[in-house]
Amino acid sequence: MKTQISPEVFARAMVVAENLKQQLEARLLNKAAPAWNCSCGNCGAGPSRVVAINPPTNYPDQIGRWLSWACEMEDNNGKRWTQNIGSYIPWTELYPMFRNAFAGIEVRVEHPFAQSYSCQPAPFTPSGRTIELSRKSPVFVRPRGDLSQSVWINAELRIDKRLPNYATEDGLIACNIDALEFGQKHGRGQGNYCYLAGPSGGPAFYIRIAGDGHGQDLYLPIARQVTANKTAGTATLELDQSVEVFVPA
Repeated sequence: MKTQISPEVFARAMVVAENLKQQLEARLLNKAAPAWNCSCGNCGAGPSRVVAINPPTNYPDQIGRWLSWACEMEDNNGKRWTQNIGSYIPWTELYPMFRNAFAGIEVRVEHPFAQSYSCQPAPFTPSGRTIELSRKSPVFVRPRGDLSQSVWINAELRIDKRLPNYATEDGLIACNIDALEFGQKHGRGQGNYCYLAGPSGGPAFYIRIAGDGHGQDLYLPIARQVTANKTAGTATLELDQSVEVFVPA
């Protein structure tokens, strides 16, 4: 969804973007890429190198979103094409890099998303620390340690009785990542959902980071459902060892 920003905010954001562009170019210029060909087979480029980093200056509402930043590539014949900067820098680094760079400026940045899995895709380290969810109020959690370098910085866990796309009498557990940050509409209808499971437990929430050319997908565990009472609309979740509860200021 497109969001209008004021000229004053855009001007401040552009100062940050120019500094970030210089840092990225110092790191990425002349990075090599293999030959590229599109599916039609009639266009493409030979082995190329990064010749510039291009912020999305023609789209002010996208200036803080690293998915819209491009590496401009050039092959030996002068043919040019673009790649996302995520082709060269891991997403786990880009999330905090852009969040920290644009901190205090009201432009949207990229946030990861939670996904729920009935079969755990990666290790979950039990902490023995549980939270109790009901329909009355959410619980907020965050990673333990240095938040400035973390992929995510907070999450809202709650139970919803009914939602337009997930109508159910039993209720749903919702996990909304970075719910307290600018541009994130925490509340009904946001986040990833899973149905309340039976008394013996249920799925776990993870953040999934795509491999993006740097290896296999990465899964960051948050919490798993331990028990649920569908009649009361309550659930007990256990936090992963890397996660803690906090009360927003």
